[in-house]
Amino acid sequence: MADEPRHPHSGRAGPGRASPLLEAALAYARRGWAVLPLRPRGKEPLTEHGVKDATTDPATIEAWWRRWPRANVGIATGTVSKLAVLDIDPRNGGDEALDGLLAQHGGWGIPTDAGGYPETWTVLTGGGGRHYYFAIDGPLPSRKLADGVDLKGDGGYVVAPPSVHPSGASYEVEASTEDLPPAPAPAWLLERACTRKAPLYRELEGEPVREGQRNDYLASVAGKLRRWGLSQAGIEAELRAINAARCVPPLPDDEVRRIAASIARYEPGRPAVAELSAADGAGEEYFADGQGTWRRRQGRDGEDVLEQLANFTARITDDVTVDDGAEQVREFELEASVAGRTVRAEVRAEEFETMRWPVAKLGPEAQVAAGPSKRDHLRAAIQAISSRAGIARRHVYAHLGWREADGRHAFLHAGGAVGADGLEVRLPAELGRFVLPAPPAGDELRAAISGALALLDVAPDRVSVPLLAAAVLPPLLEPDFAIHLAGPTGARKTELAALVQRFYGAGMDARHLPASWRSTANALETLAFLAKDCVLVVDDFVPSGSAQDAARLYREAEQLLRGAGNHAGRQRLSRDARLRAARPPRCLVLSTGEDIPPGHSLRARTWVVEVEPDDVDLDRLTELQRLAADGVFAGALASYLAWLAPQLDARRAAARARVEARRAELAAGRHGRTAAAQAALETALGAFLEFAVEAGAITAGEAGGLMARAVEALGDEGAAVQAAAQRESDPARRFLDLIRSALGSGLAHVASRDGKAPPPDDADAWGWREESRGDEWRWHPRGVCIGWLDGADLYLDPDAAMRVAQGAAPPGDSLLATRRAMSRALRQAGLLASIEQQRETATVRRAVGGAQRNVWHLRAAAVAAGLREGVL
Repeated sequence: MADEPRHPHSGRAGPGRASPLLEAALAYARRGWAVLPLRPRGKEPLTEHGVKDATTDPATIEAWWRRWPRANVGIATGTVSKLAVLDIDPRNGGDEALDGLLAQHGGWGIPTDAGGYPETWTVLTGGGGRHYYFAIDGPLPSRKLADGVDLKGDGGYVVAPPSVHPSGASYEVEASTEDLPPAPAPAWLLERACTRKAPLYRELEGEPVREGQRNDYLASVAGKLRRWGLSQAGIEAELRAINAARCVPPLPDDEVRRIAASIARYEPGRPAVAELSAADGAGEEYFADGQGTWRRRQGRDGEDVLEQLANFTARITDDVTVDDGAEQVREFELEASVAGRTVRAEVRAEEFETMRWPVAKLGPEAQVAAGPSKRDHLRAAIQAISSRAGIARRHVYAHLGWREADGRHAFLHAGGAVGADGLEVRLPAELGRFVLPAPPAGDELRAAISGALALLDVAPDRVSVPLLAAAVLPPLLEPDFAIHLAGPTGARKTELAALVQRFYGAGMDARHLPASWRSTANALETLAFLAKDCVLVVDDFVPSGSAQDAARLYREAEQLLRGAGNHAGRQRLSRDARLRAARPPRCLVLSTGEDIPPGHSLRARTWVVEVEPDDVDLDRLTELQRLAADGVFAGALASYLAWLAPQLDARRAAARARVEARRAELAAGRHGRTAAAQAALETALGAFLEFAVEAGAITAGEAGGLMARAVEALGDEGAAVQAAAQRESDPARRFLDLIRSALGSGLAHVASRDGKAPPPDDADAWGWREESRGDEWRWHPRGVCIGWLDGADLYLDPDAAMRVAQGAAPPGDSLLATRRAMSRALRQAGLLASIEQQRETATVRRAVGGAQRNVWHLRAAAVAAGLREGVL
């Protein structure tokens, strides 16, 4: 290639034009190029199904840009726009690689200008590269041709002018090509793209097609090619390649030519399934034509009898295995023609088996012929026709996170995978914004890491350190705890959580978080299972409404957070009563709320971060939100994942060993799960800092300083917050708090050992009230009797005390413990003054209240003086 550059033209709108991005999108659509909105200053699609949503419909396009006025413009490549785009990235050696390809193939093979550039519509990208646009007349795969040289075809898209690159530079039409149409794609480029896969690339990789099937098979393929608009010569060329690759033995060339000529007589654009009528004369039992799907059988006298099975035609184009990491489900993608319409539909294998799907998928015009066996024959017909035409096999991943592909680790996200090309990912809409960019390198990477580390300065270290650690933890370690941001309204909890979430996709701001505590328990369980190796923010834990509403929220929190801590999911049954794989949470749940989910064991599985109203630096928060929206955080994580991938197993094993060693160091004086959580947060942050040092974003000394800050924040204030939260939810402590509340509110009382009032100085504290009767004052008990005093000893009736404590609990926050569990909790807390040694029971036998009773023996000060430090 010549070194002399061509001159760019910005293509920007002139004065007075309200939306140059919208105008450009509409202009491309008028050319027949399908467009889609992309993230501002980014490349990720904003629509739910990404490039599949690309359209030339002006109303849809205008609606998109009204919703996202700053959206970049994407152009879908391949058959939908009849475009192929050659993407040259000089930063990855694209110029040198392209020179090598041109030398190998003797130049462009199409007219070029004085500088050696092809005479075709050309775009200068904001990142310093070039896009050469070429016209194609059939399907073409997207594939990598060389380092820095990518061909964008079917399933691909490019960013188009006047979009803005993450660097701030604009995509611009090269000035001398502005009035040129896309030139026909060079023959060598098509050949190079098809060294593995021809335009009908799936057809080259199926099972052999043997004698008796070859004509029908090639006729059905030719029908598809004609539908895509190929000429007779184009159809013949494709059939020759497929005939040589699949047919055993190959048909003679003149037979291939005859098939191409026969199919070319049809008008371009007819549905491929209708072209299967070419098989009509081949004697097959099942066939399809423009009138529907048919069965041929022999009559009593040996004559052919034709039975119409349905008024539509359908064939299975793709056999899809949907893999969520625990189960694999088979689906069929079908292409059908009914009432002049072509419809594509997805049908689960079991739905296809029952043949109850046509009306639901195709509409009320779809009719299956009446008769006891017609559905069975229709199913067999569709399968036979599909097998003759060839069925593509696809593996679709239905979850996020790490998977092994072709012997390498790849991190799945909604836009594909980091570490592997060509993996197909299908996710529910709630996870559709988990989109990672291509990993940046060089100065762009160092800037991204610096932006991520700036998260440490948005709030005090006790808040910011666990947030940054949480962002990078799940790809390295399988978390056995959740994180909960707790604080009053206005403390910016949700905004902080959104910053962490945007490491996994720039589009997940505070208004577009993937999950909420208002969702159902089943929905949260499913999202936490599918968001493997990622952070999943579950926003707004606020018990409100009726007691039943609050109780439901507590149950859902219990289910999700306990599952995250135990890596356990609920067992499920299939429709035929078979046990299905459990779906435990496989992510790090980051929860927010004004309240903290209750329960001692639950809080032990949750790292609580308390956020006060003045904690967040609002100016810094605004700056970080801008960086996150520009994809800086997601870029840093993408490169971190690319760094982890080649040695993922070794790095994970080393991280687990580090966590165990550090947990042992921290175990003295704190809950075991707290020590393990702190060790995991420290280890994850340490690994990210190691990556930052290797990338040149910080020095080893700076990393050491940041690590020292983190250890101090997690170990001092952080551990103290966890201890306080766990003490507040300790069942024994809470039980005695509720007993004191019941005594003070008149729900219960404690009597002396003989059933009378306690000493006057203490009677009021133990639920008695002094009342006058005439000139005489006497103590009267309030509520039910729950125990008896004998000096410094308190004997509680377990059943009465439990009923009163549960009745004293506020609505929705009941005391979730049985008598047996409470006996164990009181004993473990050291609150029982004595137990029955011989029987090893928590209750002792005592004569109180005029009878022999089994009671809990406590020190009276444990209740009367409150739960002060030292009493427990």
